[in-house]
Amino acid sequence: MTGQLPIYAVSYPGSGLTWLHMMIGKALDLHFAMGWGESKKLVEARYWRYVDVPEIYFSHPGRPYLTTTENYGQHIGAKFRKAHVVFSARDPRDQVVSMFFKFSRRWEIIGVKRWEGTLSEFIRHPAHGIEGIVAYYNLWARCRDEPVSFSLIRYEDMRQRPADSLRLVLGLMGVEPSQEMIDEAVKFASFDNMWKLESANFNKWFREVQKGNPESRRVRRGKVGGYVDYMTPDDIAFADNAMEDLDTYYGY
Repeated sequence: MTGQLPIYAVSYPGSGLTWLHMMIGKALDLHFAMGWGESKKLVEARYWRYVDVPEIYFSHPGRPYLTTTENYGQHIGAKFRKAHVVFSARDPRDQVVSMFFKFSRRWEIIGVKRWEGTLSEFIRHPAHGIEGIVAYYNLWARCRDEPVSFSLIRYEDMRQRPADSLRLVLGLMGVEPSQEMIDEAVKFASFDNMWKLESANFNKWFREVQKGNPESRRVRRGKVGGYVDYMTPDDIAFADNAMEDLDTYYGY
């Protein structure tokens, strides 16, 4: 839509942004009868330019998982102040575990040095750990009045009501698919189907890197509260202490 404000869907990695991306792509495919099917065009924004929607960008501004908290502020730039922002959040305790597996199992895909240490060490790392995630979230909470609009989408809510999150973003795009299309988009981006797509090497980012190792997958578990299966009691205590500094805006 010419003249419409852009939309930035942003997050700290591991919060379900890929999942949201897949739902939106499929909904646009169905609504505009593009015939993309299960092709890579669903998640490659350059193809979305062929449909009448505002520009939408998916990103992790500043790659916060690689920098320390004192450098975060510079990444909330002027471009966000003239746009709609959709912020995808997840319980930082689950998120830091997800990031540990990205760094230790999928490091080449995300372009980082492989993490050779333990989960306990990762959780406490000044750039990669949970305190950095909390600081990043707090920065966005403080700045949420700066964009034209700021919408929070929580991973946990998407697990319960994925269609609500999809409708929110499509509404910002000025798109109103039928209920049948919404349902089909949600089904396409279901955990089981994304697992199948990754197994089929859907694209260069969405592919298996260690055959037979489920912890190396992009679509790994998707379990809410699953961090307790990996953290020691000391890790949980450290993470819970970090969570006390998290802005109440997120509801965790």
